[in-house]
Amino acid sequence: MSCFFIFILIFSSIERFQSAFREFSLQTGSSVTIPCHYDKQYIQHRKYWCYYPKFIYNNCKIQAYANNTQGRVTVTDNPAESLFTVTMNNLQTENTGWYWCVVEIGGIMEPDVKEELYITVKGVPDLSVKESRVRGEEGGSVTVQCLYSAAYQNEQKQWCRFKNCSTLKMPESSQKSEKVLLSDDGKRSFSVEIRGLKKCDAGWYWCSAGNLQVPVHISVSDPPPVVTKTLTTITYHVNTHTSALKYISVAPVTAVSSSEENIGSKTLIYWYLMAFLLLLVILVNIICMLRMKCKAKNQIRNRERSDDAAVHTQPTANMAEDSVIYSTVSQPNSASNVDGQDVTYSLVNIPSNNKPVSPNYVDDKIIYSSVVYH
Repeated sequence: MSCFFIFILIFSSIERFQSAFREFSLQTGSSVTIPCHYDKQYIQHRKYWCYYPKFIYNNCKIQAYANNTQGRVTVTDNPAESLFTVTMNNLQTENTGWYWCVVEIGGIMEPDVKEELYITVKGVPDLSVKESRVRGEEGGSVTVQCLYSAAYQNEQKQWCRFKNCSTLKMPESSQKSEKVLLSDDGKRSFSVEIRGLKKCDAGWYWCSAGNLQVPVHISVSDPPPVVTKTLTTITYHVNTHTSALKYISVAPVTAVSSSEENIGSKTLIYWYLMAFLLLLVILVNIICMLRMKCKAKNQIRNRERSDDAAVHTQPTANMAEDSVIYSTVSQPNSASNVDGQDVTYSLVNIPSNNKPVSPNYVDDKIIYSSVVYH
């Protein structure tokens, strides 16, 4: 009975090893991130990554515990996804060997939960991907290109997520499904297109050729916001009245927006408009004041011109009279001639400019002349 029990344990261990075994072919100098899944009941348990060149788990060397970095190895636990990831940098050929993803249980009757992997590191890997991390948008699509060597030309190609796989059946060149399209170009590469992405499609996948696998992580982001061009109508009226003072009345500004997202921009436009109208009011007042000042100057200038014209405009008779010189010539009697000579006295009056005078008017400007008769 005990032998039968031991046989069952050995058989179950072999079956478990076969189902959990995964093989990787990686390039020298490259980096890789490998996901290790575990059951949700082990979220609080300790996780680690260990290595040994041969398939002997009891002798494996722990390289790093979860949420820790040791040398070129980083282990990160992701409880929300029920997995932890192992990142190995700058891989070298001496890193070829057996590895284990381990969840530490610690019980004798319940051994640690582990997953076996075999990694081969060489110059040209037999299976690789162009991009190990691919980003897409919800509702869109992503394409992953898997490259394989000539030795795997006729091997079965698959695209898997956990145990759900889409298979590229040979010799068909492509296979269609509701979400996944696999196609082989016949030049040592096959592509996987995932269409109609949803948030639940984010996670870890596997490109597979034969017994080789390579991990690929797909992230799905929100679609870009739909930009809708909204028409904002702004109506304003300006009424002006010109008089001694300038009055400007502004009607209320009406801004119509098609969505609540434009509230901030509508307020900004409103303040810009008010500032513009204020500047317009100031400008109009300045212009009106200048025009009124110029008009007043013109009126004064015209009045002065009319006064000057009235002063300088005289009748023809006065002009003729201004040019007349009045003189009085007196011839004294002979009896009054003392010296026995005939003398004539003349009095010449020169009128002032622009002033009419009579012959009897005498001012300071008098010229005396004497005339002697021989």
